[in-house]
Amino acid sequence: RSDVITYVLEGHVRLGFVVQTRGKLIENILSPGMGMIIPKGALSYIENLNCTSASILSTFSSNDFGGSLLPSLFLYTLPEHITRAAFGDITSAEYQKMKETIIDNQVFSVNSQCLEACKN
Repeated sequence: RSDVITYVLEGHVRLGFVVQTRGKLIENILSPGMGMIIPKGALSYIENLNCTSASILSTFSSNDFGGSLLPSLFLYTLPEHITRAAFGDITSAEYQKMKETIIDNQVFSVNSQCLEACKN
């Protein structure tokens, strides 16, 4: 694990993280020339706010930055019964449906409206 310094080169992004010890969400909207520090061990995300390219530069305080994509970590690493319980005791069929929609080690979009707008 390592601290991360993220600097926006192009575009507008929302960068957020959850403080590990308190569960508090910290987020900022960043424009070119702005940056943010993400502390070691924090669960973090970056969201492109526009339908244009965004570029960021991130540097890590260690060569072992320890990144994980949580959906694939839950669905492809943990035992099925543990994941099902964590998601509110979902059925095996619901678990399989979730697993089919999330490809292992894939980054995905969270905003279907933005994806539709970008197509036009």
